[in-house]
Parts: sequence; C-alpha cells; structure tokens
Amino acid sequence: MWKELCQFAPALGDWSEQSPPNNLFITIKDELAAEGSFILHFLSQMYMRGGHRVVLVSLSQSWTHYSTIARKLGVTGPALTSGQLSFIDGFSCPFAWCEPGVTPTPSATNPLPPTEHFSLDPSIGLQPLMQMISKAVQTRTQEKCLVLIDDLTSLSLSVSPEAISDFVHYCSSLAQHPGTSVAVLWHADCTDEAGDRYLRSIEHLADVRFEVMGLETGYSRDVHGQLLVTVVDERSQTPSPPVRVRYKITEAGVKLFSHLETRT
Repeated sequence: MWKELCQFAPALGDWSEQSPPNNLFITIKDELAAEGSFILHFLSQMYMRGGHRVVLVSLSQSWTHYSTIARKLGVTGPALTSGQLSFIDGFSCPFAWCEPGVTPTPSATNPLPPTEHFSLDPSIGLQPLMQMISKAVQTRTQEKCLVLIDDLTSLSLSVSPEAISDFVHYCSSLAQHPGTSVAVLWHADCTDEAGDRYLRSIEHLADVRFEVMGLETGYSRDVHGQLLVTVVDERSQTPSPPVRVRYKITEAGVKLFSHLETRT
C-alpha cells in the first residue's frame, strides 16, 4: 500500500518497512460509511515487519480483532509476543466501575503481547493513560516506535472535550521524542458540536492528515471510498495541496488508484 500511496502523494517521501515515518504526528479522520482503520493496520504492519516497535492503544476493539488482522497481513505470532508490540487495553474494562473482562487465553492462533489495562476514572481523567503510553515508548528508546490510538471518538463519550484536547497535545508532543511517531483515528460523524470542534483542532497539529470518505456517488462494488492526503511542510509549516485517491480493500490488501480512473 505505502509504495503505491507515496507515488500518488510524493510529499510523503518514501515510507517503507526499512524507512518508516519518523517524528510525525499523523491524524486519520473517517466516517461510518468509510472507516479508516485500515490505515492503522497497514501502519502497524509496516513497522512490525520492519522490526520496529509499536504501541497500540485500543479504545474501541478487542485484542482478538487486531491479532486476526495482523495474521492476515503477515505479522506472525513471535513478533506479537516478543515485546516488539505493547498493547494498552482500554476496551475490555473501559471504566473503573466495570467488572473486569475475561482475559483471553494465549494460544498459537491468538498470541498475547505484553499488555497494560486502562480503565477510565472520571475523577482522574486521562493522566494514567498518558503515563502508560510514556512508559511503553521509553522501554527501548534506541528503536523507532509508532504509537497508534484507536480511537479518540470513544473518549469523547466519557470525558470533556478539553481533556481530549490536552491528551491530543500530549500525543503531538510525544511525536517529538526521538524516533517516535504517533497516529490517531477518530470518526468525524460520531461527536456532538463541542466534541467536533475540538477534534477538528487536532488537524492543525498534524504533520500528515489522512481523511477517509465515502464516494459522492454512493455505494460501488468496485470502489470502497476515497482517501485525501495532506502533508505539512516541515520548514514552512504550510500544507501541501491535498492529494485525492480512491481505494478498494481486498483480502490481499488495499488497492489504490487515481480518482480520475473508473475501473480497478
């Protein structure tokens, strides 16, 4: 996916397993009609297959969901359990007052990575989550590391927009840590007006913006949606002209093609 996307959007540079994004804050905005989680999965694949570290903060999916997709993308069990991946589970027991979820049993088909569990206590806020992320990033500082947040919309249901804003600013500052990049996902059509205003402000902090949208013409069997890519120039801090491509998700991966094309 990345070789193809970098050809469509040269401002990205040359993203690859050997040369992943470095010190970038990446935002992924999608909508329910066209989910952008595939970008998170392919970012993770690029880092993992390149031997780099990944810190996955899950606020909306179980570990089984991620491990199933990882296997489809060719990321094997040893890579998931060797410490290369750190998993912060904010899904199975989202609030401090919840009953703890059932911990999956490790197996050959469902290996478990080193895991921290985060449960939100409104009286404390998101500070414990920030501490967990910092601890995971600093475990092996000599390696490149990608922090994935899936997804911010889940937080908007239980904490104030101001708290989310503080968390996002923390994430953007974390991307300045040597060798660390951060990618965050949120659903643009799943927040109220106040939440939407704060989430939109995230884009102004981003070095790279991905926006995943449905087609203006509606459902298509051959095209699943369109992807808008904007890269902010490091020196001038001005965004490049957005590049629009269409995509189709297949069992083998993601196929990209110009929005001017009408066939796959």
